[in-house]
This record gives sequence, C-alpha cells and structure tokens, in this order.
Amino acid sequence: MMKTAFILLLCSFFVFETAIAHQPDKTAQATLVISKNNPTLQLVTSNVCYNTTQLIVCKGDPFLGINPSLGWSCTGWSGSPSYTWLFDFNAGANMNGITISDSALAPAIPRPFFVSHDSIIKAYTLSVPQFDCVPIIALYDSTVVPDLLAMHANHDRLITISNKVGGDNVNIFNLQLQPLFNFALPFYPQRLFVNWGRIVITGTDTSGSSRLFVYDLFNAAVLKDTLLGPLEINSKSMNLAYPYVNVLATPGDSVIAITRYNIDTGQLNSSIVYSQSGVQAVDYDQDVFYYQTFADSTPQATHLGITAYYLSTGQSAFYNKGQRYSLISQPNNRGNSWSPSNINVVLENATNNHVIVIEPASMMMIDTLMTSNHAAFFANDFRCPVSVEEYNDDQTEIIMFPNPTDGVFTVHMKGLICNRDYLIDVIDLKGNVVMQKQVQAKHTYTLDFDNLKAGTYVLRLHTQQGLKTRKIIKL
Repeated sequence: MMKTAFILLLCSFFVFETAIAHQPDKTAQATLVISKNNPTLQLVTSNVCYNTTQLIVCKGDPFLGINPSLGWSCTGWSGSPSYTWLFDFNAGANMNGITISDSALAPAIPRPFFVSHDSIIKAYTLSVPQFDCVPIIALYDSTVVPDLLAMHANHDRLITISNKVGGDNVNIFNLQLQPLFNFALPFYPQRLFVNWGRIVITGTDTSGSSRLFVYDLFNAAVLKDTLLGPLEINSKSMNLAYPYVNVLATPGDSVIAITRYNIDTGQLNSSIVYSQSGVQAVDYDQDVFYYQTFADSTPQATHLGITAYYLSTGQSAFYNKGQRYSLISQPNNRGNSWSPSNINVVLENATNNHVIVIEPASMMMIDTLMTSNHAAFFANDFRCPVSVEEYNDDQTEIIMFPNPTDGVFTVHMKGLICNRDYLIDVIDLKGNVVMQKQVQAKHTYTLDFDNLKAGTYVLRLHTQQGLKTRKIIKL
C-alpha cells in the first residue's frame, strides 16, 4: 500500500515575522499522513518557537561625556531591527559583564538577568508580555563582590570569579543574590564557563602556570583540579563540550593556540593554529571558535576577516571581510542550538558602535544596527511563546531504537524544555558510567555501543524533576 507523507509548517499568530529569511521556521509543526484506505490527520504542537530580545551593554565614552548604558535590540512586527536605551550607569563605571538565567521560560514571566560594573552586581527581571519585543525591565537587588572579574547565571545559580588568589575568589549565589557557598582557588581565575551544572574555570597560579578547575554543582563534587600546559597561558576564550574543555589562548601574545582537555581521561591535546600574532577578537559557539587575528603580513590577510576553527575536526576556514573588529560575540553560545545563533561583530573605529549581524553557515551579513559608544557585551533572552504547562520536566519520555542493539541505536527525548541543557548517561549494572552526552529538546541523537561488552545497561536522563531511565540490551 502506497503512502504519501507531507510536512506542514504552521506558525502561531503571536510569533514574530522576521526579516531574516534564511532562518528556519521553528514554530508549530504538523504532520499530515494520507493513506488510500485510512486517511488520518495528526497535529503535534511543538514548543520550538523563538522570541529573542538581545541585551547589549555599551561601555560609553567618558571623554565625550557618554555614560555606560544598557539597551535592547530585536526584530519587531515591522521586520526591522530596533534599538532602545533603557538606562545609563554612573559615569566612569567599569562594565564587566551581563548574564541571563534560563529560568522563567514563558515570555510573560519575569526572568532574572545580571549586569556588573566594577565590583557591583545589579539584578533585574525581564519579561516580554505582549510578544511585541518591548521588554519590561525592573531592578530588584544588588550586591558587591570584591575584585569581580566575570559571572554566569545557570538555572537557579549565579557563579562569579574574582581577580585574586585564594579567599573567596569563586562565589555561588542563588538568583536572589543570597550567598550559598564559595571556593578559595589557589590561582588567579581568568575564564569562567558554566554548562549543565558544571563550573569550569581556567587561570594562572603565582608561578605563572596554567590551571584548570571543574566543579559539579548538582553533586557538589570537584571533578578536576589540575595543571595545564604552557600553550594554555593567557587564555582568551574557553568552553565545555563534555567531556572536552576547549581553550583558545595566546601565550606571549605571539601565537594562537587551541587546547582540548578530556575531563574523563586527563588527555591534553594542544596545537598552534596561527604563529604571526595573537587574536584581535574571539568568541565560540559549541564546536567552533570564531576569531580575527591581530596581524597578518601574508596575502591571506586574516586580520581583515573571521577564521572559524572547528574543534571536532581540527579544521579551519577563513572568510575575508575586509574589516577590523573590536568585538566578536556569539550571544547564544551556551549550547542551545534552537535559538538564533547569529554572530555579532562590532566594527573597529573611534566609537565601536556599528554592529553587523552575520549568519554563521554562510558567513554573510544579514543585518546591521547602531548602538551607543563601545558595544562590549551581548546576551540573548530566548523565550518559547507557548503555554506554561509545557514547561514541565515531569512529562519527559525517552524513545529509543533498536533495543536490543548490536552497536548503534537512536534516542529521542520528548517533553524536554527548549533552551535548556540536559545530560544523558549510560551505566552498567555495577553503576559505572560508561557514556555521557549533553542533549537538548527537539533533537535526535545516535549513541555508539560498539566498544561496550554485551549485556544490560541503563540509560538515564537527568532532569530537574529527577532521573528518567530506560534499560538497554547490547547483543
């Protein structure tokens, strides 16, 4: 019997029409299956919609009397980007970061975000109740963290690092800025990354050696505290794609080096990817480091474009733009592949206020906007405009096949909350973890059991509501 299948994409009435035509429609999806003998119509509503407000922190210009500022940009009903200033900070404030929690996923519910200057952290809430990309922002608290260097909000925690050795150079707060606990690391922290409850910090100790510290928030356990090699000194960017910590550094400011450190095995692989200078600007997105070199005397002129270095393959590609950038920012670089993953670059000039938006697959410009002077930090507030009832980890279902398997099998998790990272692992009957993988909503994953012995295993999905488990038989 012949069957014909059609995929019909539907868009809910409140989702923005966007001027960025290349972006896939991630709204509601319906599957229509027609059979000669038994016509059926199945409609499955998906929560993979996006509604993104981009917050931008600008450092201002004290010589021109322009204070540091916080504003927002987005694509509204008209399909054209808009940019609005919300408020100014005190003149001379040293702006050093912005971070948004992934709690309160529905658009109308206030979501905490944090802006820091000098040693002060200010806590705000942001909501978009009318789906018109006009956010409502309110200050609700503040605190002081001496020698504050960087911060990151993840789920229900805010993690900070300070520019000092020992003491309380790592602090963990709840989202109400109440202190929970702290660490006294024996080195100067430089870079902070948080993903799926894992805190990753790189830095330099008093002898000049590069250090790595990894902490599991959920299990309150130190996973790694170790020395790195000489090529990781002066790190410029760092991320975690479990089990690898990836570091881009410029030791001596004369070369660009990339390191992959395996947390499970302790294996360290480092290589110099550029040997004429350090970096002018750099950021990352999951598997890719995007960077512009500081100088290049060769005809390739990598100091006038963007190099994309792909961590999984060790290959790179260069895109000549004929432009110098003061900043490369991938504001959605916390692993969520469903919200828009465009790259923002700030043209280097006297004011650093011209932002160009680049689509990473083609590396073509798709938008541009002007900000106040010296745009320095970008952050995406991604929302799923669906009913609040969908935001419930307790509705999760694991689908996997074939089971039993002789090697490779496919797993799909239904009911996961979009824009949130999850962890799946596989244990044997003795409780040993034999495999781990970070996953997200609306994706299908392949797990390879070829190297595992025949027997019974348990796949576990970690959610904030607890563990979901399925038994797997390896033939």
